[in-house]
Amino acid sequence: MRCITVLLLSVVSAAGQEQTTMGRVAFEVASIKPTADAGNHRPIRFAVSPGGQLTVANMPLHWLIANAYNVPFESSRLTGGPAWVNSEPYDIQAVAPGMFAPGISAKEREARTRLMLQALLAERFGLVIRREVREMPAYVLVEAKRGAKLVRAGITEKDCPAQPPDSGLYCHHLDGG
Repeated sequence: MRCITVLLLSVVSAAGQEQTTMGRVAFEVASIKPTADAGNHRPIRFAVSPGGQLTVANMPLHWLIANAYNVPFESSRLTGGPAWVNSEPYDIQAVAPGMFAPGISAKEREARTRLMLQALLAERFGLVIRREVREMPAYVLVEAKRGAKLVRAGITEKDCPAQPPDSGLYCHHLDGG
């Protein structure tokens, strides 16, 4: 068994505010509405413009929480909450024009967006997150009795297409649960 950090969520009471060196990190204005045509299978959308506008369409709260806390949405590390957290989709329009100065890196923009989304979920949904360590089953990659049969890949980082340094795009990137 391996120990894995688990996020337990509870939608019951307001949580504390996230702080950074810039002061309180939060959207200036936000509109949150249940998706009106949830049964019509609209595509899910999550976009942040460089100007500081967040647009979310048809996204279940569970996915928003996973995004805010950088956890894969299908992960067993995100547990708890009422059933509607997984089933009821929401549309969100939020604006924070002063949070994204020109020239800010994609990594910093993503970090600030996560903090603002955490604050928004705590304020509007009363989201409370509790982190704990649990023992859970996990796969372990071990070498075979007769040794490894893996062969080094023929491609390296220098062979990857050029990406702008702050684009947030990577040639060799794996996500896991």
